[in-house]
Amino acid sequence: MSKIAYRSEIDGLRAIAVISVILYHVKFDIGNFLLFKGGFVGVDIFFVISGYLISKILLVELKTTNRISIISFYIRRARRLLPVLFFILSIIFVIGYFYLLPSLYLELSKTSLSVLFFFSNIYFLVNEINYGNLVSDLNPLLHAWTLSLEEQFYIIFPFILIILNNFFKKKTFFIIIFFTLVSFASGILINYLAQFDERLNQFDFYLLPFRAWELLLGSVAALLEIEKKYKVEKIFKSSLSFSLGLLIIFFSIIFIDLEARYLNLQLIFPCIGTFLIIISKESGCLPFKLLTNKNICFVGLISYSLYLWHFPIISLINLNDLNNVNFFNNNYLKILYLITIFLLSSISYFFVEKPFRNKKIFSNKLLSKIIIFVFLSLIFISLIIKENEGLKNRFPNYNLLLKNFKIDNNRFHNEWRKDLFKFYSYSSKENLKNLDNKQNVLIIGNSFAVDYFNLFNLNKDKFKNYNFFILRGGTNFFIENYMKFEEMQIADIIILGTKFDSKSGNLSYDESFKLIKDEINQLREFTKKNNKKLIIFLSRPEFSINAPELNKKNKPLETLDFNNNYTYLDKLIHQKILKKTNITKENFEEWSNKYFLLLMKDKIDLNTKLKKYLKKENILFFNPFDYACDFNKKKCLIVDDKYQKIYFDYGHYTLEGAEFFGKIINEDFLSYR
Repeated sequence: MSKIAYRSEIDGLRAIAVISVILYHVKFDIGNFLLFKGGFVGVDIFFVISGYLISKILLVELKTTNRISIISFYIRRARRLLPVLFFILSIIFVIGYFYLLPSLYLELSKTSLSVLFFFSNIYFLVNEINYGNLVSDLNPLLHAWTLSLEEQFYIIFPFILIILNNFFKKKTFFIIIFFTLVSFASGILINYLAQFDERLNQFDFYLLPFRAWELLLGSVAALLEIEKKYKVEKIFKSSLSFSLGLLIIFFSIIFIDLEARYLNLQLIFPCIGTFLIIISKESGCLPFKLLTNKNICFVGLISYSLYLWHFPIISLINLNDLNNVNFFNNNYLKILYLITIFLLSSISYFFVEKPFRNKKIFSNKLLSKIIIFVFLSLIFISLIIKENEGLKNRFPNYNLLLKNFKIDNNRFHNEWRKDLFKFYSYSSKENLKNLDNKQNVLIIGNSFAVDYFNLFNLNKDKFKNYNFFILRGGTNFFIENYMKFEEMQIADIIILGTKFDSKSGNLSYDESFKLIKDEINQLREFTKKNNKKLIIFLSRPEFSINAPELNKKNKPLETLDFNNNYTYLDKLIHQKILKKTNITKENFEEWSNKYFLLLMKDKIDLNTKLKKYLKKENILFFNPFDYACDFNKKKCLIVDDKYQKIYFDYGHYTLEGAEFFGKIINEDFLSYR
């Protein structure tokens, strides 16, 4: 096989890509301005580079030998990717043994299996571990989704080229362009469809069919370079196209937003920028000299190790820095982190990556034996951890009060929503089949309404004289579509169980309260007209996860961001277990008091105002604080009688929490007149 000429600017591009990804995760900011908010596009730069290099290797082999040695190709890929990946996975397992709680260690084992078999992107999609949110930040292997996606491409693409070479040789270039356009359009289409079916969310982000266009764009660059007949040099070979490509990349890193509605339409910019640099082959301009600086190129050389190391360490920092007040508010600590990962990456590059790439040190036969042995060992370790529930016996006190306690809030959230479909839950629809002569109770509202439905529906034996239904959405929508929903028509009692906001958008407190009153009045008129009883659920406890004593910036408690995965209770328990100190009932009493201090004051003030108004208007209401918090003892319930978690975030109930509250609620309140 002909050797591919080294291009130092490619290593420069790799350096930009990996640095941008790292800085994105580190969250450098000046004031309130987040630098590198589009740094995640470094992944897209990698995809284009990878597509170019792999395609060029395969195309050159095809051109010189008229065949592709699949086995040799896979061995080269294994030599390049697997040794350092296995090395870092092994270290993560060792650190996790001493550090991670059972539920997190269990999740690590499952994720590791998906990484080892190159389907972690699918695993994260199925388990709704969305890139860039707080749920994902605790998974040390989240970044490995890109490796899985690339490996899936590597497995498929050689066979595609062989087929094209054998049957469509003269049309290969145009077919690859067609595949690129189809993949790009498919990503936009699936993103559009996701607004109608939330099960399609993140398909365009994680799955190869909707990401392949980025790798294929690199293939197009390789084809243009090899097929001289297209004479692209005349079009692209200039300092202008090279400089333009670099400029587009830098603007993308600074301005692209991960939350953009059609992200694909924005990702085309860093991909085109990378494409322009690859195809330009310009060597005289200043941007080229900057990109090929020896220090920049060294970062590019160790970029794979850097990429593998950076996120596991970030995830450990997230575990220890729940409130983002130490590391994430200290740029000096961030610089120390950067120095650390550069040192680790240099070590793994010189002592793992480089030696394993050398056939004189590790022949193909020896390499294969080592990789198979380590691969099977990692699978075995992962399965042992999985079968033993995260090796929970590592912590002697874990099986006492905490035998039913789990930190995995992503799992709680998935359990919470798996029964839901669009406006209703499957359980709610099932209740339509068994109406009998019971009273029918319809709960309407947003996600909080789901919790209230679960509260009643999971306690059917207690509320045996009622059938419960849920429709998620605003009051206006359901009134306007009354005849479309059987649940609305048969309801005897309607409960408005929604999350009331004391400040809506840019409106003032009084303006927001007027909106709430208008909604209640509208619903009251509707229920009167249709002979239905109306009950309003007041605001319920919502907690700022950021403890006051950890709020170094002294922001108002109600303005602080929520951490929707690793709650304050999780942090308290995690600290106790890692110190191997016993967790007692007294600890939970103390923590219940701490949670009371975390109550969002605006919800309490809003309830005071709402109660006064509802009493004046003679509208029935129920206060969820009555069963959740004790204002005399200044505490809020945070676990049930089996020490199972009640909240999986700032205010949503776990199924266990909803069932527990349903057991202690006053069962006669539905019969209030």
